[in-house]
Amino acid sequence: MENAQELFHRGVDLQERGLFDQAIENYNRALSLEPDNEDVLINIGAAFLQKGLAQKSVELLSRALNRNQDNPLALFNIGKAYLFLEDLTKALAAFERTEEFLPDDVEVKSSRAQVLRAMGRKSESVGVLLPLAEKLAGKPDELLALGRDLLSLERWQDGLEVFRKAVNAVPASTEALEGLIRCQMALDTKEKAMTSVKRALMMAPSHPPFHVLMVDLLLADSQIEPAIDHLKRAIARVPDEPILRMKMDEVLRRLPVLQKRAGEPMAGAKLSSFETQVYDILDALYDGKATFAMAIHEMRDLHKKDPADHFVTDELANLLFQSRQFAEAAQLYTALYGAQPQEPRHRINLAKSISLDGDIKGARQFLLDSMLELPTIPEIPLTLVELKLLEKNFQGALQTLVQTLADFPEHPHGLFLQGYIAMRLNDLDMAERAFKQLLPLAPNDEEVAVWYGRLSVLRGHPEEGQALWDKLRDGMESLVEIISRVELFLAAGLPAAVMPWLRRIGDYKPRFLEDRLLFGKAFFYSGDFAGAQKELDAILKEDPENGEALALAALAYLGRNKPNKFWFYWQKAVEKDSLQAAFLGLVLAKVLNFAQAERIRVETRKLLEIAVSDGTDRIRMTDLLRAYAG
Repeated sequence: MENAQELFHRGVDLQERGLFDQAIENYNRALSLEPDNEDVLINIGAAFLQKGLAQKSVELLSRALNRNQDNPLALFNIGKAYLFLEDLTKALAAFERTEEFLPDDVEVKSSRAQVLRAMGRKSESVGVLLPLAEKLAGKPDELLALGRDLLSLERWQDGLEVFRKAVNAVPASTEALEGLIRCQMALDTKEKAMTSVKRALMMAPSHPPFHVLMVDLLLADSQIEPAIDHLKRAIARVPDEPILRMKMDEVLRRLPVLQKRAGEPMAGAKLSSFETQVYDILDALYDGKATFAMAIHEMRDLHKKDPADHFVTDELANLLFQSRQFAEAAQLYTALYGAQPQEPRHRINLAKSISLDGDIKGARQFLLDSMLELPTIPEIPLTLVELKLLEKNFQGALQTLVQTLADFPEHPHGLFLQGYIAMRLNDLDMAERAFKQLLPLAPNDEEVAVWYGRLSVLRGHPEEGQALWDKLRDGMESLVEIISRVELFLAAGLPAAVMPWLRRIGDYKPRFLEDRLLFGKAFFYSGDFAGAQKELDAILKEDPENGEALALAALAYLGRNKPNKFWFYWQKAVEKDSLQAAFLGLVLAKVLNFAQAERIRVETRKLLEIAVSDGTDRIRMTDLLRAYAG
């Protein structure tokens, strides 16, 4: 017969795996044997709280505290339960009592700050959290909440530092960028704010507040006509956006005063001796006024003047990484990691640089060591997942990811990786579930929209991907969105819709390999196969194993009626990345002419007979063949 201790340990294991009902069943059986077992009472109370049954949690945790009123874990959990029940006074008392026993615990302090914020005592909440800002790098939601409080209290300098940390933690967060820009503007560092707004608009061109901030900055610099022109263009793209309409009304009301104030000088402040020069370099790069080589050269000159300037070192390392100079980037990230070992971003960037420079084993070990040193940072094990993807160890990546998602079940990047890996394993049902869970958490993420669109093509429902793009309401369509929509139209058999979208591509200067691939697709889908081939040749020269470029090159040769080269590149594409080959094949299945479709049927059938041995690849290519009625 099982004893209470065995039942308790089984319950702990089930609870850690998220099986709360089974865990509670084992805890109840343990309590039937030992009704006053403190450990069991605490854990079952936590399990009920995890299920959302806070009142039941309070009852059980109260029993534990009746036996030992000084148990910090019971106090902390009952505080969480009271917070869930919105009994803020009792929650605060519980967390304050817990802090007497755990004075340095970040979770306890964060929870107390959360209660103070809910009670409207923002200054006290900020006083608790602000000293912990460095330790909150792995908790972007708490950083953002702290930043919001600092904005409302008009503590601009503190807000600037907090939002900068939030941007580093979650570079794609529109709220973090918006907060950073507002603090820069309030501190009158308008040049830096302008650069930040431009970068923000590149990242999220459909986010109305970024357009409003751009208008405010232009007006602050007395650039009245450019401000109005920018606002008109934004409204023309999204005519029913109320935020933009309200801003236009405000500008028109203020116009006489704005015209009077034209010509006032700008003031600036420096947080690094080279910060202005760094932002000038990046501004020129993002505006297309400088090449990558020019930007790196100028940034190197700044770094030579003061190698200890971490801001310059970080930006130079980022440029080197983006230009695929991984060895030199790794050297700089090593210096940054040595200077700031508790900053997870430096560890992650260093591991990525090491792995892409060829030492995947060394990068993996470094991340495993980092997980032991910083166990509460989910981005570190997620980077380990990405390394396993680099090795095409999809099952190993999934295993590591499942362990991470058990601790961080709603982490957006973790859910994205789950959907991506499921697609790699051809488990489209798992991928669908992951993306459905992710979409409410990342409603404006272009990368999510792209891969959900690809999943919809693989599942035979491209209209679902198109509907997601419609929800994003991108008034200023990025090249990523345009190409994704074009592929969805083609997959749905609607070639007439393609050219109107391709005509929306404006003056565009590709900087990264990803940009060149998108540009190559634009040439390809417009029927300019030679132009596409030029871009693809440049990509394959630098990255000869790029499966997507290989598949597109094969199809470009098919369009140019060069069957031998089509066969050569199609074989390599399927070998390197059958997912990309199958996806592009499905995109074109309804629009190719008979001869082109027949060539794909013949060569794909031949590959299945003589070359494709991997089970997942065979299923995927067989599905493609079936789409071509093969």
